[in-house]
Amino acid sequence: MKIVIIGYGPAAVRALAAIERHVRLFPGQRPDVTVISAEKTGPYSPMFLIKFATGQLIRDQLSLKPEGGRYSFPFHELLGHPAVGILDKEKKVILQDGREIGFDRLLIASGAAPVVPSIKGIGKEGVFFLGRLQDAERIARALPQAREVVVIGAGAMGMEAAIAFDRLGKKVRVVEFLSQLLPKTLGAKMAEYVQGRLEARGMEFWLGCAVAEITGANKATGVVTNCGRELRGDMVLLTAGVRPSKDFVQDTTIETNQGICVNDRMETSIPDIYAAGDVAESKNRQGFNELVFNWYSAIDQGWVAGGNMMGQAKNFLFCPLLSALKEIEFPVLSIGKKGAEDTELLSRYERKKGIWEEIYVRNGFVDCYQAIGVRDKAGLFYTLIKSRKKVESLKKVLLTDGFNATGLIS
Repeated sequence: MKIVIIGYGPAAVRALAAIERHVRLFPGQRPDVTVISAEKTGPYSPMFLIKFATGQLIRDQLSLKPEGGRYSFPFHELLGHPAVGILDKEKKVILQDGREIGFDRLLIASGAAPVVPSIKGIGKEGVFFLGRLQDAERIARALPQAREVVVIGAGAMGMEAAIAFDRLGKKVRVVEFLSQLLPKTLGAKMAEYVQGRLEARGMEFWLGCAVAEITGANKATGVVTNCGRELRGDMVLLTAGVRPSKDFVQDTTIETNQGICVNDRMETSIPDIYAAGDVAESKNRQGFNELVFNWYSAIDQGWVAGGNMMGQAKNFLFCPLLSALKEIEFPVLSIGKKGAEDTELLSRYERKKGIWEEIYVRNGFVDCYQAIGVRDKAGLFYTLIKSRKKVESLKKVLLTDGFNATGLIS
């Protein structure tokens, strides 16, 4: 059996691990696997790119390697060869160089790419995105000379980068189109609290503004906003969000929405074609397709897809949204999504301890957990939200220090 995987990120690597496990259990079933990647490098963890760019990690620490160092089945890498099309009826992947790679089963794990906004001067030297390893390498080379940095976008990625630059002693200015930072992570009041603490460190925030132009002749010297402000910056980082990398399926009959639609087996609308990771829209608890851009969702989906391609019967349990900022003295965490209007809010705010927690409960289940300054409850609430455990009897203790419900949620 020939298996082709498009993409070489966490979802793809986890699918390979599932295939490896199957082969070890059934040595006679050894597929011929080909991985196609637009990048010339081997697999790495994208969630740590900013740490690499700012010198907190070395290149080898990003690598995603198979257990034992190699795979026990025929394995081929086609690196630096983007997929540009799929012939779904003929079961072939078309590469940019014109080659056609046949498959019996295909996994699309092509991830997501940064959104490129329409901003005048976006192509100037000193303007950066952060989606791939080569982006992080460019940032790492430019950082030593940079004194002032403008970060466009105050989502989780932008804030992680801004905080990392601040720790390096750079003057950081953050511009956000919406009226608060971390708009998909925190409520307005909690976001305002975080903003105040970061401003006390010297960071600047320009909220409710869009960048109209990047200034400078050939090299960026700052930005001009539609609010009439000109902000200096010899480095500009754009973090305006990401979108699934799925252009190469546009001429197929694969069902798509924002991403590629899959069922709970990670199957697309075409037999023998699967999708996993940031490119895949999987079913949420309400039965609707939803994109979830996080590591845990990608690796769970990859594991399920890999197992099902080998003939196993695996189902994906939807992973909740997760966003975390850990590299500051008051970690920020958000898990899940707020529900309907009938949601009950449980709240705890202790100013002296620097702790703020909010739990949104609906019909006895936790829909969303948001916290500032709490370090030990991420696993607990992730499990409660993902596994849909009833918490009616726990509501009085969920907000206490050191509460651990491992025995109740296992």
